[in-house]
Amino acid sequence: MDEAYRRLKTGQYSVTEVGYDMGYNSLSKFSEMFKKVKGINPKEVIPV
Repeated sequence: MDEAYRRLKTGQYSVTEVGYDMGYNSLSKFSEMFKKVKGINPKEVIPV
């Protein structure tokens, strides 16, 4: 999840790309686990 966080923080990758790159077949599972580990939704990490 640390790697996923770093990628999202760059703003170069979408949540979908990162989720699949991390080996998740389900985006909802990726988001669920990300929130459990990091305490925030993956969309909240992406800079505006």
